[in-house]
Amino acid sequence: MNSDIADAFCNECRSAYENWVTFRIVFADLPSQAKLADAEVLESPIGQCIDRVYRMCQEAWISQVVRLDDPEAQRNNRNLSIRGFLGADEWTQEERAKIDGLVERLRALPECLKPARDKIVAHNDLPTRMGNITMGGFPEGMDEDYFYALAELAMMVWYKWCAAEANAMVKDQVFVFDLKAFEDDKFSAVYQATRLRDCLCKGLHEQTAQHADSGA
Repeated sequence: MNSDIADAFCNECRSAYENWVTFRIVFADLPSQAKLADAEVLESPIGQCIDRVYRMCQEAWISQVVRLDDPEAQRNNRNLSIRGFLGADEWTQEERAKIDGLVERLRALPECLKPARDKIVAHNDLPTRMGNITMGGFPEGMDEDYFYALAELAMMVWYKWCAAEANAMVKDQVFVFDLKAFEDDKFSAVYQATRLRDCLCKGLHEQTAQHADSGA
């Protein structure tokens, strides 16, 4: 393992988190946040567009989480995946004990999401499509626990392979992957997603009011 691969891995972890947290904050409960019924949202022009973007964001974070759980190698190709770092030889005994404690937390969510990735996101499985079969469900809170664990792994990887060689501006990186991380920092994914959600709520209210006034 080297610092370039480790840096790329940390960036991929952060990207997966940012896609997930954007989906959760902006879309997962938008009708309730806007204080509108699902039907009211979908009947408005902006609501129909939001529904399409919702599906795109959902597929993006599901794909990234499952991709991070890919085998370290497939045929003659190596993958940038969690498994490559979980099994790295460079961990000390103390670090290995911490890594072992993360394994199950990092496996549970991808196992739930993989059928959806394989049959809906990555492929149009015919029986699944025609049967309108729902896949990818998971227990409440499992996604949050997964990203807590992913942040712990990313932090360990960064300080194991990257920090010593990193520029002073980025050397002391902090990986916090939760729904309120840096919520007052305008450069954080949480802050940006919250502002976008607020804008969408306002737009939905305006659109539904216009829709009602037009009698359509």
